Amino acid sequence: MEKHSEKREELISKFQRNFELIVDFVLSYECYCDISDTWEEKAFNDSEVTHRLYYETIKKVSDLDYSEEQCEAIKTSFIHENAVEDYIKSLDSQYVNLKPLCEEIKAKEDKLLNLL
Repeated sequence: MEKHSEKREELISKFQRNFELIVDFVLSYECYCDISDTWEEKAFNDSEVTHRLYYETIKKVSDLDYSEEQCEAIKTSFIHENAVEDYIKSLDSQYVNLKPLCEEIKAKEDKLLNLL
């Protein structure tokens, strides 16, 4: 049971880390799109998805995935040990993918703010 408790603490810690990163990303992305006035432009070269649609999607998904209810469930609900491991792997993968995007958008935002 001790190992499961340690894994639960790791899960909670990584959930909180990702929550903070996604909040930071969403705020920076919104600020970047406001400053650059690119809401209706393509967010990706190979897609018709606009910055507005991408932002709204990210916001909606993050609001669900990182809701207060989800946070409480991670802290208090029974989660099988294998599911905890899978959840940790998923959080790590999400972090690895989101961290560079967050850094990139913050750099773009800073560059634009320095031009003002």
